[in-house]
Amino acid sequence: MTSSQSRAGDGADTLVLARRLSVALFATGAVYGLNLAFLPLWLSARGLDPKAIGLVLAAPTFFSIFLTPTICAVIDRRDRLASGFVAAALATPIGFAAMAAAPSPTWVAVASVAAATARAPMQSLGDALAFALVAKDARVDYGRVRLWVSAAVLIAMAGGGFALERAPGESIIWIFVAVTGAGALTALAVAPSDRDVDAPAGCLARAAVWRRPSRALVAVIAAAALIQGSHATLYGFASLGWRDQGASDGFIGVIWATGVAAEIGLFALAGRVGVAKRARAFLIFGAAAACARWLIAAIFSPAGWGALVLQASHLASYGATHLGTLYLAAGLAPKDARAQAQGWINSAVAATTMSATALSGALWSMGAAVAYGAMAAMAAAGLCLAVFAGRRGG
Repeated sequence: MTSSQSRAGDGADTLVLARRLSVALFATGAVYGLNLAFLPLWLSARGLDPKAIGLVLAAPTFFSIFLTPTICAVIDRRDRLASGFVAAALATPIGFAAMAAAPSPTWVAVASVAAATARAPMQSLGDALAFALVAKDARVDYGRVRLWVSAAVLIAMAGGGFALERAPGESIIWIFVAVTGAGALTALAVAPSDRDVDAPAGCLARAAVWRRPSRALVAVIAAAALIQGSHATLYGFASLGWRDQGASDGFIGVIWATGVAAEIGLFALAGRVGVAKRARAFLIFGAAAACARWLIAAIFSPAGWGALVLQASHLASYGATHLGTLYLAAGLAPKDARAQAQGWINSAVAATTMSATALSGALWSMGAAVAYGAMAAMAAAGLCLAVFAGRRGG
């Protein structure tokens, strides 16, 4: 075999690995949609009040801020990205089964935190595997690989709701166990192995030298944290609110799926509209959209098709904010500290989301309008910082 044939064969093998990883990500991605849309409903069915639900949903985020980077760094140093990904996938159905077996709301909360913490590294490790394949072969498109996670979330939200309509409240968790169990076994069968992936050294580790971020970058990170964190009430309690308004579980799934579909559409078209050159505009647009979204939810409490239409604004409040943040950070961060910049963004967003989720539990008890009004104020603060970030970045 000639050297050119060998290189061609290696490239073909890498593309096959990328397709296998896409299947694994699709199989394991449903948990994000189920967890977001339907876990609050199950927690409510098990007797947890809104305050307790808020704390249970927020607690795993608190632990992941500190534990996930550490776990990923250990796995990265040992070149066990694939093994770590599969292990997290296998831990997911076990965690949900432990939640189902919990004898009381207190133990449900404990099991929920433990289960969420165990599966927390899965998304980061999946991304690391995808980037490792990109490093091996430039023809591997990270976006096309990662897109299958969003597709799984979309299907889980749309199809999961209709399945849950036929399941009693407390049995919802067994759907989680079945879906994530099948996904874990699929990942075990098809995901690339550690030998297949020649991961770049330190792809999840911190940069060697700590850099102090510029004021403009701090403003971008703070704006992103506030805007993305303002989604906490939606993520934690919207399903409960829609159900109280008379929406079926099936329609609730469709509402969630609408937001994900809109987000996917924006990501698919972002390159064509020149997001790289309009990053500040994207961030400001996302912040303004979040303000408007939460004010509409607080004042009008849209139900049914109105809630579905409003959910389509997720492409702006989340999607535009996400894209604007990443592109601005890439331009503002020092070249040898871009990994650190991503770490700062992720930690800041996780911290604000955790705090806002816990707060939302208390505010929801006072009324949905109060909770969404607080989120609108949070997004407005993010908008002010986004405008400041644009000026500083200029």
